Amino acid sequence: LIGCITGCTGLIISIYRAFLERGKLTANVNEDHCWYFPKVDEYAASVNQAVVSVLLINRSIYPVTIYKISVQCGKFDYSYNPYPDDSISVPSSTYFLGDSPVTLHINTQSQIDLPYVIPPFGVYDGVLFFPKFSSENSNYVNIKLQVYTSRKNIKTKAQIQKWNAEKYTSKIKIVGSEYKDHNQGQP
Repeated sequence: LIGCITGCTGLIISIYRAFLERGKLTANVNEDHCWYFPKVDEYAASVNQAVVSVLLINRSIYPVTIYKISVQCGKFDYSYNPYPDDSISVPSSTYFLGDSPVTLHINTQSQIDLPYVIPPFGVYDGVLFFPKFSSENSNYVNIKLQVYTSRKNIKTKAQIQKWNAEKYTSKIKIVGSEYKDHNQGQP
């Protein structure tokens, strides 16, 4: 009877420890900071490139090694490659209060270098650059982010928006003298 109790207790403790020690990596995509845009690198073979803002959280007591990251858009997979500079500037054909174009500036200093080890209970918050991306031309594109680790592969779904400067410049209206004269007496 005592042997049965100690054996069952040992089994319960082993199962409990195995449950606590399993890999628990989660990936969250910040869709407000995910864009795809016409290529900024003149040597790129694709029409578009993309940037995905991601938060990776290791909730286990062991480190997790990430060896590959990719994005699936439609039936194609696009691999992650770090951008060689500290920032990306994406000019637009839209102008904003002057003669300089509206430009999207993306800080790429927080890019991940693969393979990357996330320590126990560690967090990675940064951007991922994809030098090749879908040639679709819609405002939003559905993607599936895939993170390949030494323990378990993680998949998460998100949307990437097309970089469009008109979205930001259309909120500002310049009021000229004709408008003021026409609407005198009105607030």
